[in-house]
Amino acid sequence: MVEERRKKIELGIKGGEKAEQIIKQVEQEKTRIIKEADVQAVAIISAAERNAQKKAQEIALQAD
Repeated sequence: MVEERRKKIELGIKGGEKAEQIIKQVEQEKTRIIKEADVQAVAIISAAERNAQKKAQEIALQAD
């Protein structure tokens, strides 16, 4: 009976350690995805700004 209890405790500890590893991996993946999204957002905004400036120049040239 004591041995059975010890095995259950050991499995619980191993399960907790495994859960901690999974949580750490998920956190790392989340951080990577957020950084990647940030880079993409900056690229999209930069492209939109360039396009807006180009359109503004085209409109200004047409107005002349």
